Amino acid sequence: MKVVTYNIHYWAGLNGQMNLDAVRHILREVDADVIGLNEVLHPLITPRGHRFPLVELANSLGMYWAFGPSFEQREHTRFWPGVLGNAVLSRYPIRYQRNIPLREVPTRKPRTLFHVRLDVGGHFLSVLITHLDHLLASVRRVQFETVLRHLQRIHEPHMLMGDFNTHTPTRSRWWKGELVIRQLRRLGYVDAFARAGHGKGHSYPSLLPLVRLDYIWIPEQWAWTVTRARVVEHEMTRRASDHLPVCVFWHWEMVRERPHLTPAYAGAGDRETSSASTDSS
Repeated sequence: MKVVTYNIHYWAGLNGQMNLDAVRHILREVDADVIGLNEVLHPLITPRGHRFPLVELANSLGMYWAFGPSFEQREHTRFWPGVLGNAVLSRYPIRYQRNIPLREVPTRKPRTLFHVRLDVGGHFLSVLITHLDHLLASVRRVQFETVLRHLQRIHEPHMLMGDFNTHTPTRSRWWKGELVIRQLRRLGYVDAFARAGHGKGHSYPSLLPLVRLDYIWIPEQWAWTVTRARVVEHEMTRRASDHLPVCVFWHWEMVRERPHLTPAYAGAGDRETSSASTDSS
């Protein structure tokens, strides 16, 4: 199974123009089975009326789709107005969806955790996607309290992905990331890129990637089945959005053989380091 997380920048490329064609081309080339999208306007409002690029994208890729709204972006924005949120595209039927508001912080925009349940050949897989505050670590900590509570209620194979706006160094081991990263590791979640990726894993900003902001987290019990991870970087991805897509290869057939969590799961993530493999080049 191939999984991608991608912040698509309000359907706007770095030139300010609609990036739907570029995003479609990128995702078709990556050929993922499950795709999590941040900064999705659905619908977006143009001078000619409402437009639904999420539906257009899903139909062109032949995938199921689901959308979890976070807030309404009104007029007087440098992007199109519309309802902003997170979305999931899937080759597998979506059997359940729930949009969970994160704990709100005054003056900061509302955020959500979007949870969908996929039917993968008769076995269920939960996919969760979120987008944390871009400005303050203290706000992210408050928002993440809701995410942590919800994760502890899930006892089937699942993954958490999205734009965490939280950098984890790939070379420096003296700092293991913000509190939200440490909390995930203590709960037994593994950073898929740190486990199986090559290179620095930097996904932002797309023109000159300097930091890791976009993650896919998998419980330790199933993380051993992650075989490869990469940041998708080429001329088109550098200009289609201000983020680069992150792609993870997950051996789902092995996951199905161990579908339930075990007591050993709790705390397993403390063994995971903050460092990803680094290309010798």
